[in-house]
Amino acid sequence: GFGGGRQRGPRVEAGDDLQEQMTITLREAAKGCQKPLDLTRLVHCNACGGSGGAPGSQPAPCNTCGGRGQVAHSQGIFMIATTCPTCRGRGRVVKDKCDECKGGGVERKKENVVVNVPAGIDDGQTLRVPGKGMAGPNGGPPGHLYVTFHVEADEQFERDGDDLYTEVPLTFAMAALGARVLVPTLDEPIELDVPAGTQPGTIKV
Repeated sequence: GFGGGRQRGPRVEAGDDLQEQMTITLREAAKGCQKPLDLTRLVHCNACGGSGGAPGSQPAPCNTCGGRGQVAHSQGIFMIATTCPTCRGRGRVVKDKCDECKGGGVERKKENVVVNVPAGIDDGQTLRVPGKGMAGPNGGPPGHLYVTFHVEADEQFERDGDDLYTEVPLTFAMAALGARVLVPTLDEPIELDVPAGTQPGTIKV
């Protein structure tokens, strides 16, 4: 069925995704925050709107594939369809090219994106920011931005899932006789009663 297929319009595809890294502190991971991220990505050309053609011009059907976006090759008794090398599967070619993007339909742009970091995110987790990837070919929608987080080690706390561990030094007298100590948290310090006879390494919740 490759010989008599009807012509179709240019295929609209989403653009490529972007991968970025972001380093945050333990407190930013616990509370959530908004962090700016500088990136360079491809956006649709303002002059042609991503079509690649000069203003007022229209893409023409590809002569190689007849506008189908695929070409058929005979391989023995089989007919194998492959992506057209001339139009790259779009079915149309731009003959009168845009002066700004030279027919590419895209331009490179530096952009500052504010990433909404959710509270509780862990080291190595990835967050998707929709629509902030590369612009799609032939005016297609942009891909997505994927941000992978690295949570810095904290001087005061050690994280284990959603739990935090911290060490509180005691003198021999405090451990032997008992005491009330201040324990740091991500908010204000809290008072904790240390019972008499507390041993080194004792964990209190």
